[in-house]
Amino acid sequence: MNILSLNLFHPIQHEGQGATLMFKDNIPALAIMKFTGHKTESSFMKYIMIDEEENAKLLENHHYFNS
Repeated sequence: MNILSLNLFHPIQHEGQGATLMFKDNIPALAIMKFTGHKTESSFMKYIMIDEEENAKLLENHHYFNS
């Protein structure tokens, strides 16, 4: 299956949830933005629903900080 053929964000109310899940799975923001259609990172980040604790865990587990 071609990932580009997937309709990941239908219905539209799930767009933020889908983007958040991909973001939490360490998919780069710019790659997710191609799916969501966001032109700026600031507008995209409004849909990413993570709190400070979740953000800290993402950073803690990122390979950059574990080398």
